[in-house]
Amino acid sequence: MRPLVLTEVEYLKGAEVLAIFFKLTLNANHALAGGMDSKLA
Repeated sequence: MRPLVLTEVEYLKGAEVLAIFFKLTLNANHALAGGMDSKLA
């Protein structure tokens, strides 16, 4: 039972890191797209 709990905690931490990573990536892409739009305009 104990290793299962540790695995679940590690899985949740991994999912949280992935969620933050995707959020940062989306923000970076949005900023890059905005910068490109302003150069084209």
